[in-house]
Amino acid sequence: MPVWLRGILFVLTVVAVWSGVHVYLYSKFAVIFQPDKAVKRWAIFALVFLAASYFLARGVDSFFGRDVALPLHWIGAVWLGYVGVAFSVFFLYDILLNLPLWIAAKVGSGPVWAVKAKYWGIRAAMLAGILVTVFGLVRNFSGPVIKTYEIALDKLPKSLDGFVLVQGSDIHLGGLVGDWYVSRIERAFEKADGDLVVLTGDLSDEHNGGDGALLGRLGKLRSKKPILAVAGNHERYSGGEPLVQKIKDSGIDVLRQTHRIIDDGLVIAGIDDSVFMPNGLGDVPAAIDESLKGAPAELPVILLSHRPSLMEHAAKAGVDLMLTGHTHGGQTPPFGILNRFAFPVIKGFANYDQMKLYVTTGTAWWGAPVRVFNSPEIVRFVLRSSL
Repeated sequence: MPVWLRGILFVLTVVAVWSGVHVYLYSKFAVIFQPDKAVKRWAIFALVFLAASYFLARGVDSFFGRDVALPLHWIGAVWLGYVGVAFSVFFLYDILLNLPLWIAAKVGSGPVWAVKAKYWGIRAAMLAGILVTVFGLVRNFSGPVIKTYEIALDKLPKSLDGFVLVQGSDIHLGGLVGDWYVSRIERAFEKADGDLVVLTGDLSDEHNGGDGALLGRLGKLRSKKPILAVAGNHERYSGGEPLVQKIKDSGIDVLRQTHRIIDDGLVIAGIDDSVFMPNGLGDVPAAIDESLKGAPAELPVILLSHRPSLMEHAAKAGVDLMLTGHTHGGQTPPFGILNRFAFPVIKGFANYDQMKLYVTTGTAWWGAPVRVFNSPEIVRFVLRSSL
């Protein structure tokens, strides 16, 4: 199928699903508020505006700049989060209450309390959607939490015992992730006080890195050694090679199917996200092999990859620890469930033979600034030698 046709089908699918979700929500709001015809017209207009606001904001940003688009971007992004939460809550209401009561009514008269249960149940669902969204906003805007784990690497020399590697990921500079949130990221990395900072992709959503100011601040995050990074899928979507070059210009060393040796005792390898590769995921095994070419076999290997995929190949290739991101840990319902269909691990640790995998929930957010299932994070890995 031609790329242009896949693009058209994708857009049509998104529009159809997004429209269907709003029709579903409108049906619930209509039951709750029972508006008259005049109010219905305004309600439909408001829903159409809210449904389109996030996408309109991105268009306005492209033509008129971020500052002009920012108010619309805030409206659209918060609504995006609420829609995800509200749809999930109303869906649960339908499955757990509406459907059993409907079945009961079909096979008999149904319980006497059914009408009151439905009346209060749908209102409780709406209130729960609002409260969960507010909770997710507060949790997200509180900034990244710092998590610390000790990791034993069999080949790590004693001289690097206690070496602190700090991972950030999925920062998505631009849009709503501006100066105010970058300041919170900077404070978190200051507190983490790492020997080496690694960034596992999706650093910027600014086209070609914008004016480079925000990327420049990432390049100055607290790290005793030069910061290492890999390119994520959003680097490809937001400019591709010019954006990767802008990241390099900020002082960040981008690993593209290559590796660096740290203090003669640790190999850090990195690969591009599969969207940079002609055959997508089919090229990832070769990219992993290329990144490790020439690496000393006697040293432990940490692989940086934006998305958690091809872990089995990485393990067979001799990787000891694989650090990834991309999933945001699910971030907002119903994406936490949908992510599990796409990735075997969406957050935390997993083992693949002798290799450990860690999938971070990300340091900022993309789309809705709502985090229900997890907090944004940066992760401190204290490396331990078992020699």
